[in-house]
Amino acid sequence: MFYTISSANLSLLQPGEQGKILSLPPSHTKEYAALTELGIALNQHLVVLKRHPRLVLEINQQRKVIPFHLSTKVRVRVFDSRIRYPPTPTITSEALIIP
Repeated sequence: MFYTISSANLSLLQPGEQGKILSLPPSHTKEYAALTELGIALNQHLVVLKRHPRLVLEINQQRKVIPFHLSTKVRVRVFDSRIRYPPTPTITSEALIIP
């Protein structure tokens, strides 16, 4: 059986991975206000560009920089996950050599 991760905290995504924002913190919290001020909203498509020193995303052809403490509050549906179970076997150049 083959499983992939379909949703995760935004803070877990790696550069190059894509997703769609599924949930934000409750609307009465400071975290929600900070995220909406940065232009983060539900159902937005995003691509992770960079993780260090802050999370850099591309949303609607715009770059957004999000602190990690806020990214842990955002849940995303992952479209392109590199984390798979069971792990995908890799083919090395030695395996392609036929004697």
